[in-house]
Amino acid sequence: MAGTLITHKGAVRIEKTELMRIGTPSPTKSWRPIPHSVLVNTLGEVLSTRGLAVKREEYAIQRNGNILFGVLDLNWGETADYYAAIGLRTSNDKSFCLQIAIGLRVFICDNLSFHGDLIALKRRHTAGLELAEELSVGIQRYELSYPQLEKGIQRLKQCEMSLTETREMLFNVFAFRIVPVKLFHHVAAPYIRTPDRVTLIPVWEVHNAFTNALKKLSPGVAFDANVKLGRFFGLN
Repeated sequence: MAGTLITHKGAVRIEKTELMRIGTPSPTKSWRPIPHSVLVNTLGEVLSTRGLAVKREEYAIQRNGNILFGVLDLNWGETADYYAAIGLRTSNDKSFCLQIAIGLRVFICDNLSFHGDLIALKRRHTAGLELAEELSVGIQRYELSYPQLEKGIQRLKQCEMSLTETREMLFNVFAFRIVPVKLFHHVAAPYIRTPDRVTLIPVWEVHNAFTNALKKLSPGVAFDANVKLGRFFGLN
């Protein structure tokens, strides 16, 4: 199933080859922008050296190419339901630092789910940044933390709630602004508009309802919401 990296509100999907043509601002004594092409290629090389193959890549840019979002699906950690994926975001306008997210891709709905603590790498664009070394450390953290994410998923699958408890959870997610309230009807409709369900509802089903709705958001907002969702559902 082909994945989707939603691109609206100024975001533009871009092929990997096009990243090569995006320039960077001039560096300063303490700050050094990282060309997107260098970042993506170096990340690919680091993954390859650790035996992790990329089977699909998606990228989007914002703010005249200064901000890059990416999702890399890996040929690793595969079960009947999901496989490993990496979330990536970086900016060359000092709006935020380079970040790599621990995640997985769900087969049936093509959703992304993230580890609650999420960040395997969070590094500012300083002049002394050794990119390959930092990425190597980040990917190692990714590999070590991925099993914890899998355990969290299994726990959500085994845990079930009544319809009343599900509605309370929906309320809390939106009340705490974990997910934008404009997605309320997309997520809540099956649990609000239907007659009371006698059968218990898996927490994993509710989590997937949220992550499916996040595909309607811009990459940056979806990234942040996925972080918060992972923390709320205890995916750590």
